[in-house]
Amino acid sequence: QWDRFPVTWASWSNPTPTTPTLTSLTIDATGLVATAVFSEAMTTGVGGAGGWTLNTPTDVMTYSSGTGTNTIVFDLASAILSTDTPTVSYTQPTDGWESNDDNTDLASIIEAAVTNGSEYSGGSYFVDEDFSGTGIPSGWSTYDQNGTGTIDWDYGSPEQLRLVADSYFDTRAIWPTHTATSTISGKITFTINTLPTDSMTFIAVQDASENILAYIQINASYRINIYHGTAVDYGTSAETLSASTEYVIEFDYASGTGSDGTMDLYLYESSGSKPETPNLTITTGTSTADVTHGYVQADRSIECTFALVQLQ
Repeated sequence: QWDRFPVTWASWSNPTPTTPTLTSLTIDATGLVATAVFSEAMTTGVGGAGGWTLNTPTDVMTYSSGTGTNTIVFDLASAILSTDTPTVSYTQPTDGWESNDDNTDLASIIEAAVTNGSEYSGGSYFVDEDFSGTGIPSGWSTYDQNGTGTIDWDYGSPEQLRLVADSYFDTRAIWPTHTATSTISGKITFTINTLPTDSMTFIAVQDASENILAYIQINASYRINIYHGTAVDYGTSAETLSASTEYVIEFDYASGTGSDGTMDLYLYESSGSKPETPNLTITTGTSTADVTHGYVQADRSIECTFALVQLQ
């Protein structure tokens, strides 16, 4: 009679949790963003989202977005060069990065390979910031006259851009503590959105005490002038700017041993090409000190977008 009531035996057990793994980490074209792909969706526990480090060069990774998915985006404190070969490490603090499904911790990682897609060469600064209105542009940190705070992006010594906001200048991008040099060249791509109502120092090079050695000015007639010590070369109609037109300024500065310092300036629309000879030139400049500082700025009489600032 027993076969009228068959019994089926089953074996039950809890599934073994799987440990999440890092599948890849890729640096974007700017060199400032790293995207990590994992074997499963990730989240963070009470240990937080830190613990990540890029090596060779050393760089700090800060969580940006993506929790709850398998693709996590990090911001980098410094730009990775196109020639760098970074690796990535992660120190698991316990309940840090973990599986979104079962909270299994990601294991610590030691110098895993990184795909470097950076196109950053180390000499160009894509500021792309609208220097207009008053106050601090969105996304920028302040750098005041006492040296408190720095800009969000550090492109490394000696050319580090910073932002100054004080009672007169709306915004100023500066490169501090440049290795002392008797010569410096610059390339600035910019657009004047509204023209200045008065003369304005646009670009300047300074000595170790931050005295101005030479500078480029936009005057009240919207012309470019250059100054080197007590020498000056005034622009003509050929050096008059128009609003909403993207221009390129390239300049070469050399200090003098007496009165023989030089400065050349080339001005052209970005859709054109660099002139064969300088638009403006000084051959008897009297600034004799080495360059260690400088800045690019826009004050309250002008709205200007800097697309590229390159100093070397």
